[in-house]
Amino acid sequence: MKRLVKTLVFNLILILIILYTGNILREKWEYNDGQYKTRYQMMRDDFNNNDIKSIFLGSSGAFTAINQTKIFEETEVPTVNLAHLLQSPFTSYHLFEDFIKENEGVEVLFLDILGLTREVTPNNHERETRFYNALVSIKDKEKYLNELKAEFDKDFRISYYMPILKYHDRWNRLKSQDFFEIDEVNTITSYQLTKVADINYEDGYMKEDKDFKKSDIGEKYLMKILDLAKSNDIDVVFYILPKMDYSLNEIEEYHKFAQRHNAPIIDFTSDQLFNQVGIDIKTDFADTIHLNYEGGKKISKYFSNYIVENYPHLQTDISQSTRDIFEREIRIIKAKYEKQQ
Repeated sequence: MKRLVKTLVFNLILILIILYTGNILREKWEYNDGQYKTRYQMMRDDFNNNDIKSIFLGSSGAFTAINQTKIFEETEVPTVNLAHLLQSPFTSYHLFEDFIKENEGVEVLFLDILGLTREVTPNNHERETRFYNALVSIKDKEKYLNELKAEFDKDFRISYYMPILKYHDRWNRLKSQDFFEIDEVNTITSYQLTKVADINYEDGYMKEDKDFKKSDIGEKYLMKILDLAKSNDIDVVFYILPKMDYSLNEIEEYHKFAQRHNAPIIDFTSDQLFNQVGIDIKTDFADTIHLNYEGGKKISKYFSNYIVENYPHLQTDISQSTRDIFEREIRIIKAKYEKQQ
């Protein structure tokens, strides 16, 4: 009997050690980069299901430039920004699919077309993290895991459910935060940068790129997004944000792709629109490829006007609960970012 008790106690202690060690080795994906899991799940679950009328998809340029709170302040059209750092069209597709299952009021999707030419695959730690961001956030994890395996031959299933098995590539990347549970912070769903970089944005900065080529995976999932939008009666509007690392070939390819699919495209790199929006290269960039809060306000103002002019019917009554969330965020944004003005 004593031996049985000792065996049970030993096994219990062993299981607890495995679980605790696994928790330490578990990537804190959901707590990184602007509280991604918290932000996304707030946007999907906290708003009234039919209130959200427009959404944005994209990568880091859109993540920092599109201020959904400012868009609501200007239009009173509930809008959410589902963009994130290094977000591939693959991930955007799955977030889009997951979001509209429970938010049936979406009528227009603004889609960053950058993924048509910029390959993002889970082939290193930093990029792998971005694919995990969606995994910890969306509800249909099995489908996401299966398609990751099919598309990239990357099997996250075992390491996701049993993180201790990632010890071989995690032990040398541990940080102090890995040894305690990080509380989820209910923060605002918008994300802004206040850093200012003086950008040398000269005429003719975009050059020909002889090595230019499209991303086959990016094109495939942009097409899947278009098909999913069409089947749900959602309009798609492509956009190109100001950046310093485009090639002329890319911009041309973006316009061709949009034209082939009869979709409008908003090109902020064009001289006309760049000047119309009033982008100031000395105050509106955080670095060469990201707009800061001031630049994002100008881009968001343009999208606000676009929504009002092209979708005036979206300015309808919304639930008080959704209004309360946006009005709370407006107060936080103003206190946090505009008090420095």
